[in-house]
Amino acid sequence: MPKSEPPPPRGRSKASAPKNTKPSTSQHEKKAARNRPPVVAQGFSSDSQSSRGNTNNAYNVPNFPVKAMICRNWVNGNCANGAQCRFKHGTQIKIDVDEVVEPNSRSPTVSISQNTTAGQKKEETARRKNEDRQEINQKRREEEARIRDEERRARENAEKETAMRARREKEAAAIEQYIVSESSLVTCAAGLNIQSVVCGFDLCRVSIKNLPKDVRHDEIVDIFIQQGVASSEFFIQDLKPN
Repeated sequence: MPKSEPPPPRGRSKASAPKNTKPSTSQHEKKAARNRPPVVAQGFSSDSQSSRGNTNNAYNVPNFPVKAMICRNWVNGNCANGAQCRFKHGTQIKIDVDEVVEPNSRSPTVSISQNTTAGQKKEETARRKNEDRQEINQKRREEEARIRDEERRARENAEKETAMRARREKEAAAIEQYIVSESSLVTCAAGLNIQSVVCGFDLCRVSIKNLPKDVRHDEIVDIFIQQGVASSEFFIQDLKPN
């Protein structure tokens, strides 16, 4: 007699199933998975993973504040999350654009101001150089005028000194002649030093006629000196026109 199988224990059931089997998915679920936004698919799988420092997000930044990041899908116009999206939309982008555009809008003014300042510096430098050059030329002209004035004064002083020396020599060599008692000729040097005396009986009066009207005293003296008469032996008393 064949042996019968023992009955299975109560409260237990056996079910055979192949190992490593995957649950089947419908076409609707596959389509929904394909249409799912990439940011959500790549984003945070659960809050527990984010709290553990998950870095598998759209920007590869661990534990970053999602509302501080701009939604890429919204920028591209295909964000399906709307106001429920973890990333920021709308007004903040305008603010960022304004913040970027505003410095650029100020740049022409800054450039013009810098060009104006550079031009003013060049003009100021040229003006200072011109003033320095004029000042140098003025000082040179003043120095030349001072040198010419000193040379003129030195020349005038030398001429005066020469004239005074000649006058002193002339006075030292000059002689004075006097007719004493209408008969004697006395010749004196400087300081009334008597050089010679011609007595009355050796004197005679001579008159020279037919002389030019513009004849000078020294020319008449030369007439006697050329005849060999010493200057102490004659005296020209006066000159009278004919």
